[in-house]
Amino acid sequence: MVNDPFVDVGDLSSLGPLRYLDVRDQAAFDAGHAPGAVRVPLEEWDTAAKAADTGFANTAHWDKALSALGVDPKRAVLFRQSDKRFEGNTAEHTVKTALADPSCLMVNRNAGAGTRILVDKLIGGIRPPGYANQPRSHNAVAAAVAQGRADWGVAIEPVARIYGLGFLPLVPEHYDFLLVESRRDRPAVRAFLAALRDPRTRDRIAALGMEPAED
Repeated sequence: MVNDPFVDVGDLSSLGPLRYLDVRDQAAFDAGHAPGAVRVPLEEWDTAAKAADTGFANTAHWDKALSALGVDPKRAVLFRQSDKRFEGNTAEHTVKTALADPSCLMVNRNAGAGTRILVDKLIGGIRPPGYANQPRSHNAVAAAVAQGRADWGVAIEPVARIYGLGFLPLVPEHYDFLLVESRRDRPAVRAFLAALRDPRTRDRIAALGMEPAED
């Protein structure tokens, strides 16, 4: 299969050891699904997310739910490059350093975000200075650190590069485009696929700190 954001069910096995998550209802899943796919119980998760004892603040519950699907949710820590407290450390050591320093101000993420779940797991129930600052995007986290309104936060590498911040990876994050087969020959879809294969597009993606898939 050539580098193509469209994935035919028959080609899934060529992608290697991936975990396929199917968010359709049970009836649709039972009627047919990708080989090795696991159905994500969105209805149950929605109920759990709204419950007091299993809401997103209960990271142990969500770690267990994701682990049951074979998913290991992961991301990264960013800081100002001039901050010597973090330079040369691992992401985990940086977080420990930040939590031990009462003058070190964090910027959090909004409740419900995948990054917020990771943050809460990293800090282990501690509520450091800045915890209540909960913007809704990676860009907002990077801006807060770059502008000196916070000393550290968790976001993705592209925004760290844009703002000239130091970046200590926790884990990679993958993005995929899925298209409906019956619409693949539409002019707009064909143009989109061609653009993704264009070397100039791939160069621009790489310049943002992302790694385009190889053929």
